[in-house]
Amino acid sequence: MNETLKLGLVLLLVCAISGGVLAVSNSITAPIIAEIEKEGSMGAFGEFFPEADDMVAVDEALLADIMSNNSFIKEIYEVKKGEEIIGYAFKTVSNGYGGDIVAVSGFNMDGTIAGIKVVEHGETPNLGGKIEEEPFRGSFTGKNSANELVPSEAPSADNEVLLISGATVSTKGVLAGINGAREAFVDNFLN
Repeated sequence: MNETLKLGLVLLLVCAISGGVLAVSNSITAPIIAEIEKEGSMGAFGEFFPEADDMVAVDEALLADIMSNNSFIKEIYEVKKGEEIIGYAFKTVSNGYGGDIVAVSGFNMDGTIAGIKVVEHGETPNLGGKIEEEPFRGSFTGKNSANELVPSEAPSADNEVLLISGATVSTKGVLAGINGAREAFVDNFLN
């Protein structure tokens, strides 16, 4: 019995030390990881707004209010050239066939979509994975944000984007997030 108690105490001590080391290493690396993720988002946003010289996160209270009504939205930035707001950039998370789809999108102040980019997904390579490629990405650019975007095999209307054949769930997953961003943009930022 005494030997069992000693082993239990040793195991408890080893677990406590291991937990402490993990907590310290997490507190050191968490801000670094968050900064790297932010830089990745900013780089993607820069593709849509090459003329921008600043991106500022929207007020936290406003973001919280928007997020309470829109589960797709994770981040929102004002895109500026000098003091002028030239657009808004959104980071969204939606569900696809293989799990979460993390996308960024940009909206110009004239109400058009500046572009989209899928930055993380678990979709099937060479099928659902086509959501991060052309011509799918390009089918969003220049579309009017006034109406909900819908998939089409041959997009021609101003609210139609390319449906990836054989990857309907992936296409609709991206659309859910982008339509969430579109709705937040129209309701909160478009004059």
